[in-house]
Amino acid sequence: MKGKQILLVEDEQTVAHAVCVLIRQLGGDVVHTRTAEDAFTLMTRNRPDALVIDANLPGMSGYALCQSIASRNDMPILLMTSRRGEFENRKATALGATGLLVKPFDAKTLRVSLTKLLEEADEA
Repeated sequence: MKGKQILLVEDEQTVAHAVCVLIRQLGGDVVHTRTAEDAFTLMTRNRPDALVIDANLPGMSGYALCQSIASRNDMPILLMTSRRGEFENRKATALGATGLLVKPFDAKTLRVSLTKLLEEADEA
């Protein structure tokens, strides 16, 4: 996990701060942006090892971002959403997400999901 570059795409500042803190605690480096459009720009400068994407972003949705990235890259993607259920799980998988994290989540759930994501990044 040490030194893995994670791109976080999250427009809610409180959630973004919590996720950034935890990624750093796990030994990852994190770059945060609020929009899908900015995420594409950042990805052209530095290819991250993994992505954490909120499904509901302003402008281009996190779903569309996930699908676009997954169609061109084989990198782990954790999709965050407030929607629960099997349909949402299937949708995330179909779009190319490695995992799905349902909001609201606690620190333990976030830690487990991020650890799994970073392990995927190690294998990629």
